[in-house]
Amino acid sequence: MASVAAALIALLGIIIAGFLSTIVAEDYRRFRDGSGLAAALAGELASYMLAAEIMLPIMDGLQRATVATGGVSLLPLELHVQPDPAFDAGVGNLGLLGTDLAEDTAFVYQQLRAFRSTYKLLSTPNLQLGQTQTLAILAGWKGTLERAQTRGKPLVLSLKARADQPYVAPWPLGWLQRLHRATKRQGEAN
Repeated sequence: MASVAAALIALLGIIIAGFLSTIVAEDYRRFRDGSGLAAALAGELASYMLAAEIMLPIMDGLQRATVATGGVSLLPLELHVQPDPAFDAGVGNLGLLGTDLAEDTAFVYQQLRAFRSTYKLLSTPNLQLGQTQTLAILAGWKGTLERAQTRGKPLVLSLKARADQPYVAPWPLGWLQRLHRATKRQGEAN
């Protein structure tokens, strides 16, 4: 009888260990995927924020030129839609970043897409707009870029911080991991 009880306890232990290791493995995979996505988005957005620094003074010049020319758009040929490789590849996994980062990321990218759409509109060949209409569109165009930049700069830092976070196992294993780290730090301090 005792050997049957011992076998059942061992079997139950194996089942629980297998279940917990599966949960931890999936949690770690999702954490790792979220960290990779955060790093890729941070890199892509950082390049856009640098471009925004260059574009904002150019947009001021376009507004002045529009006034000087009586409303004629001075934009070069039509823009072809540029992809956002990191965002487009990871949009289905934004939830891995957490709700705040996912919301801010979607907002900034939509402002950037609105910027591109406005550029495409203003660079349309033979577009017939008056000076007031052109200036209003330019003001809205500049606003999309300013909103993207205002929310995008801190977002890049938050995404980098998310990408650099260490993994913490889910409860009940997280406390073991934290205990191990604390013991390790204490040993290094001595």
